[in-house]
Amino acid sequence: MNPKQTGTILITCSAGLVDYVHREVQELGYEAGESHKTGLELRGDQHDAMRLNLHLRTAYNVLFLLDKFKCKSPAQLYGNVAELPWEDMVSPDEYVSVVGRVNTNRVNNSMFASLKVKDAVVDRIAGKTGSRPDSGKERDRVVIQLYWKDDFCRLYLNTSGLKLSDRGYRKMPGKAPLRESLAAAIMMATGYDGKEPLVCPMCGSGTLAIEAALMASRRAPGLLRSNYGFMHMKYFDELAWKQMRSEALKKSKQRGGKAGFKPAPIIATDIDVEAVEAARK
Repeated sequence: MNPKQTGTILITCSAGLVDYVHREVQELGYEAGESHKTGLELRGDQHDAMRLNLHLRTAYNVLFLLDKFKCKSPAQLYGNVAELPWEDMVSPDEYVSVVGRVNTNRVNNSMFASLKVKDAVVDRIAGKTGSRPDSGKERDRVVIQLYWKDDFCRLYLNTSGLKLSDRGYRKMPGKAPLRESLAAAIMMATGYDGKEPLVCPMCGSGTLAIEAALMASRRAPGLLRSNYGFMHMKYFDELAWKQMRSEALKKSKQRGGKAGFKPAPIIATDIDVEAVEAARK
């Protein structure tokens, strides 16, 4: 796959957050296409997918469409998936996982559909290279996403891997922690920009306060993570990724050093001592 080849990118999110994802996409200079309850589409290449992973605060995953086709049986699913040049995308030394979302009477188990996709991928790679990638449930390397509705399938590469809300800063999650993407959306809904003081009197593990601090400093949330799904693809452009990270860091430093800008204090408190300790860590 050519990393500069333009295709359809699907950005997924929690129900109710698509308007905030839309706002973020526009602020990054993209034109959003079709949207629905839990996501929106736009056109872009693999570099765009990397940039979206780096900057989006309210999204779950950034998916890149690999193929779409009519499908009336598991055998047909296997055949269509096996036609794709997986050996050009995935090394036989990699680890592959498949996530299936199925709403069709052609199969009665989404796990079976995922298994057929996995078999098609690893069989194709083994047939072309002589080696077979490992596979399983872990979603921290190559992640393939299947959507099968009625007699139509869409196959995506999950360029995020783990959910983007898994920022990487949470060491002690506490009890029923607020998801980071939702916390970011809440702060966006308030119009918070870091210029006014913020008080979180029942901070729990501190998610609202931490997301607010990231927004106030204009720090891209993806800077906190060291692993994404796209990093495990053969075509991963490491130089381009380093440049994106460098530009994001520079933007954050410019915000902090901007003349006349002084971040307002953020105060996070809680009656639960353990919650405060979790927030500090």
